[in-house]
Amino acid sequence: AISCYKEAAKQGDSKALLYLGIRQTEEKNSHESMCWLCQLALNTIFYFEKYDELELSAEEDEKAIASLHHKAEQGFFVAQTVLANLYQTGNGIPQDQQQALFWFTKAAQQQDIVAQYWLGQIYFEQLDFETAQIYFQAVCQNFHEGDYDELDITKIQLLAKDKLKQALRTDNSYIR
Repeated sequence: AISCYKEAAKQGDSKALLYLGIRQTEEKNSHESMCWLCQLALNTIFYFEKYDELELSAEEDEKAIASLHHKAEQGFFVAQTVLANLYQTGNGIPQDQQQALFWFTKAAQQQDIVAQYWLGQIYFEQLDFETAQIYFQAVCQNFHEGDYDELDITKIQLLAKDKLKQALRTDNSYIR
């Protein structure tokens, strides 16, 4: 089953990335686990991936989500970001914007660039341009040395710079 998950994960399948991230964590290979979860977190920005459906039992889904929640509670920033995204989209668990904000904020406090980006995006969509600017600036100045690829960090920073410019323009037009 692991080889099937790995093939699906290499194709960007979100559920396979989640299962590998959780399974590898349980097997104490935390670096590999973090890499899988990082890719899952990145997919939500670059490919607008939600939570792909593989033909797996609801019990496996529940176990994976419970394990992810446990890792998030232990302070693993990538697990917090992935969990927040699941709450934000309602994929795999009931949609809950308060829980999404809670977990994104926890991860952002640990300098997780994906969580910072999503918080900027959420506040931008809520027309809270001042708070959006704070998070987009944090992304642009982020020096986090986690398990994200340097090229991916650069891509996120470029997206955040564009959003920051939009937020500044929009905020200034509201002031007039």
